[in-house]
Amino acid sequence: MNKHLTALAEFTTRLIEAGATGPGDSIPDTATQLYTIAQRMTQRNLRACNVGLTARQEAADGKDEATVRDLVNAIGLDPAIVKFNSDPRGYAVKFRLPNGRYNSWGGQSEGWGIPA
Repeated sequence: MNKHLTALAEFTTRLIEAGATGPGDSIPDTATQLYTIAQRMTQRNLRACNVGLTARQEAADGKDEATVRDLVNAIGLDPAIVKFNSDPRGYAVKFRLPNGRYNSWGGQSEGWGIPA
């Protein structure tokens, strides 16, 4: 299995463990959407570090953050569990999971990052 599919499957599992709810395919679909957004945000973080962002790119980042919160809310999770990181060396989008699981260097307080 390719590494992106493995990471996506594991992230989907973490959302379910966190209490995500919805019709059968909504959680995997939402996880896929979140994964795609995290990839875009990671690329923008790298660009911001290297050359800076245009006003349009900064606005896109804000829109993506709002979309992430909306998606999380739609599957029954509290959007407050979401953390955003602008450092290109780390995960752009992270979730503080109720069970304390983490995959980030920051440990439990930083939570589970969406690999990009």
